[in-house]
Amino acid sequence: MIQTIRADFYRLFHSKGFWITEFVLLANILIGVLYKVTSRFGTSISTDGQNITQQVPVKMTGINALAHFSGNSDSIIFFTLIVVCLLLGVDLSRKLYKNSLAHGISRTEFFLSKTLVSFVVAIFQFIVLLGLSFIIASSINGIGTAPTGFFGQFLLTILVQLIITIAWIGIVSFVLYLNHSIAAVFVTYFIGSALLAFPVLLYPHIELYRYLTLRFGIEMATDPAVVLQASLVAIGIAVFFLGNSLLIFKKKDL
Repeated sequence: MIQTIRADFYRLFHSKGFWITEFVLLANILIGVLYKVTSRFGTSISTDGQNITQQVPVKMTGINALAHFSGNSDSIIFFTLIVVCLLLGVDLSRKLYKNSLAHGISRTEFFLSKTLVSFVVAIFQFIVLLGLSFIIASSINGIGTAPTGFFGQFLLTILVQLIITIAWIGIVSFVLYLNHSIAAVFVTYFIGSALLAFPVLLYPHIELYRYLTLRFGIEMATDPAVVLQASLVAIGIAVFFLGNSLLIFKKKDL
């Protein structure tokens, strides 16, 4: 199993597609962070007894950047899916997995290796996003002051975001094992994101539908019940799609 994981990392790190993907991600992060950090955000303030709101310019400090980008990880998820396509999609579409299986690697080992490597890359990308955003924001606007309980909420947000990333890895892996189409992955991501948000638009009063969107911001981490429910929904989606992906692959006629 360890050798299989090492081989997948080796092949990924020696792939031009991977480094092009990471370069584009890095450029995307830098542009996004610089735009947010150099902008001023309006904070709405209500005056007691009056319907008056006031826009107060707020600088994005290092702490504010961590809070903002910990819950805005769409780019990380999208680029993680590209990595899944490089790792798994190419093997399946070109039937390269037959070589691995012929050399004694079990289907379960093949499946787990692809999933674990994709997840480790996602963690690395999260670190890059949060590290760069904190360094750039702190350099321009200062570190700032963390409110009470911030770091606990921050860690919970990252944890839930990683679970959500696993759920998306499971969804696109299921699509790849089902039809071996890389194009179908991106169709699934964009259409799936819209479909997951559709129930909460129709029935906003149903709490469960709120978590089906697979989105989680740091403001949601203040409520332990919300953290638990969002995590359980994401875990359920991940287990369902990863489990069915493995079943499809095990039953596949080579």
